[in-house]
Amino acid sequence: MTNIIPLQTARAAPATQPELFVRIGEAHYSQLAHLYAEGKFRPRRVIFDASRLKHTSDFAKALHGDGVELTLDTKAAELGAVAKYAGWASSAPWSNGTLHLPGQFDASRRRAFVELIAEEAVARRFDRVLAPSHYLKGGFADPWFDVDIRLCVELREALNRAGGGHIAIDYPVIIQRSLLCDERAALTSRLADLPFENLVLRTSHFGADATAPMIRAIINTLDLLHNFGHPIIVDHVGGIIGRALLAFGTASAIAHGVDEHSRFNASTWDTPAKERDDDEEKSGGRIKRIALANWDKGLTEAELTALARARGGQSLVVCQDRNCCRSLADMIQHSRRHSIIQEQRAMSALEATPDLMRADHFLDKEVAALDRASRQIKELKPVMGELKPIKNQTLEEAAESLIKRLANHAVRNEKVRATLENIHQLRGREAPRAAPAHLSSRITSVPRSA
Repeated sequence: MTNIIPLQTARAAPATQPELFVRIGEAHYSQLAHLYAEGKFRPRRVIFDASRLKHTSDFAKALHGDGVELTLDTKAAELGAVAKYAGWASSAPWSNGTLHLPGQFDASRRRAFVELIAEEAVARRFDRVLAPSHYLKGGFADPWFDVDIRLCVELREALNRAGGGHIAIDYPVIIQRSLLCDERAALTSRLADLPFENLVLRTSHFGADATAPMIRAIINTLDLLHNFGHPIIVDHVGGIIGRALLAFGTASAIAHGVDEHSRFNASTWDTPAKERDDDEEKSGGRIKRIALANWDKGLTEAELTALARARGGQSLVVCQDRNCCRSLADMIQHSRRHSIIQEQRAMSALEATPDLMRADHFLDKEVAALDRASRQIKELKPVMGELKPIKNQTLEEAAESLIKRLANHAVRNEKVRATLENIHQLRGREAPRAAPAHLSSRITSVPRSA
């Protein structure tokens, strides 16, 4: 009798874990805490902002107790940026209320700096810390780079002294996208011997709104970094772009907030922050936007309402997931809940698909649906009476602006789809994949997405 040995198929192959680090910090952390208590927000890994630790400590304790991995962002980069240090970042325990400059960080200042970070990380039971690094405006020749390398080594020593030998370090590289692509060799050679686990990339002029050429350039660069020996977390990227990096296996993980920190642009970091004008003060700051998962962009409440009231608009722009939203008003009122539930659903779909099939599934399902919805949404005729013109706009100008943005975004999504399909065809299913992101030794099992 012949013994038949079944071959392992691509669909039977195991799936690696696509990871999302959820940033919790500058805004709406209380909403996330309530969503977590309700079982609507089920993170595996979170990043807490050092400038908000006093406010988020109870939430952090609850997450720690439930086996969620906690990472501390020291906000060092913001403390060294003219436009950022006086904002939220100034509340970090090691801020001193002044702009940090590389020339200030002699041996004594570095030791004091990392000891404060280590003490906070141990006291608040963090599992990992983002090494205190800064925006490298001048690339890897920037004066901050030498300081940051020393800070990473000295942070490891400080953690060990403070009883935090179990706390891992991840190293953030914050740099212009073009410089990362051009100076990759300098990055890998200078960081090769540092005591860190995951490499965290935050690239300026890249994120959820990236254009097709940007996506291609980043994927090519990430592929070339796979031999570096460290898992790669791409920070400040969300939406379809972030999930594309996971589906293609070019990134080990992505990091962003809920409706924030999904893109990064450091072009204004060396310019003093502008004061809010009267209109911004009266409205309470930034205008609220509601994310449309099937469009990969957000709309203001007025714009969303104007499209929902249009003929055929209800089914296109209002969430149809009854386990998420029950109406347009519900979607607007609970926009954070809507965003996190839809993000978790998308991540679960990636996780359920084996590695060799993940890019195909992602392109055929999520990207194709996005392209199709964008084409339909751009044909909607917004109900003008629902729009709220800004400043000196007329209703007609507000409607014209919205219609133009709908059309432009549809073109963008079409180009993104074509680019991703071309990249997948060139790379193939067997393309190398980034190593899984390191997990803290404290975590034996990781909570699964909803």
